[in-house]
Amino acid sequence: MTGSRNDGIVGNPAEPTREDIDNNRSRLLELPVELLKVRNNKQDTTIIGVMLAEEAKDAIRNLSESCKKFHVLFNPKPEERLAKRLLEYVLQASENKVAKVVEMAKWKPELFFVKSTAQDYAMDLKGNRRTIKDYSPIQAIVATSNKEMFAAVKSHLDTYLSTLPKGHQFLQDHIKEKFPNGIDYPPCTDEFNRLIEALAAAIDNDQQLKNNLKNPSATTLQALEAFREYLKPGIVELGYHFNLNNFIKTEELYARYWIPWNRYQLSFFLVKAMAFQQRLCTAWQMQASRMAVRGGLQNYVKRVQQSFQDLFTIRGNKRRHDA
Repeated sequence: MTGSRNDGIVGNPAEPTREDIDNNRSRLLELPVELLKVRNNKQDTTIIGVMLAEEAKDAIRNLSESCKKFHVLFNPKPEERLAKRLLEYVLQASENKVAKVVEMAKWKPELFFVKSTAQDYAMDLKGNRRTIKDYSPIQAIVATSNKEMFAAVKSHLDTYLSTLPKGHQFLQDHIKEKFPNGIDYPPCTDEFNRLIEALAAAIDNDQQLKNNLKNPSATTLQALEAFREYLKPGIVELGYHFNLNNFIKTEELYARYWIPWNRYQLSFFLVKAMAFQQRLCTAWQMQASRMAVRGGLQNYVKRVQQSFQDLFTIRGNKRRHDA
């Protein structure tokens, strides 16, 4: 850092001017405050001698948000940062992200039990996103239904947990924080059932839609809007991020009306209700549902749920975990 002898460097007896203070603030690029704090006239200051510690913290916060390199440099909690990144990898679940999750399980398995908050890919047509709040990566693996990812990291986590007192009981308790009622998908709510049935009934009675796919009645559009509003992504703090039983119910309705409805009604329900729900699936659920189209989504989802339940066992305990 350059400047005159009156630039306010600690130890310089000269009193800094207002211009000197402003210049030093504009040139600030410090290490964390704790390393640079000194005493000056019985008050904490930083090494540049003209900025209070709280002001420096604000400046560091601004710098840490300006680019990734500064964020890494100034972030005082690297484990929380890494856990958040790991949570994002779990939520994204693309092939390269899964590989990174497995590598982190080998490298720092303890990160799988550190909670953080992140957004996943789910987004409705109005741009609302889903926020996954206070989930650890291992809780999110279960909550996204990603049994393949769980299987890929489980041996590494088992090794880590075996070094802890009652480590595998800790895993059980940790998962139960988010799944107090067990890991089965919950039944559809009464409100969901009412709204999807109302939409189906509106489509069934829509004479305009029967004649023209692009001309549904106002009643049908209102029922659709109410259904979508109910499913609007928000903050998830407990359980699964998306309930696959909603998909099962929707597919059941589609099958029920396969004969009574004409092609316009079927297409409307398929695109506006079923495809809309796909936008709200977790990344892994989306991939799984695409693979299940030919075999029937309902049966596939049931098999996935059963397989995941069988997979989630503590080493040395053959019994499934009940809440």
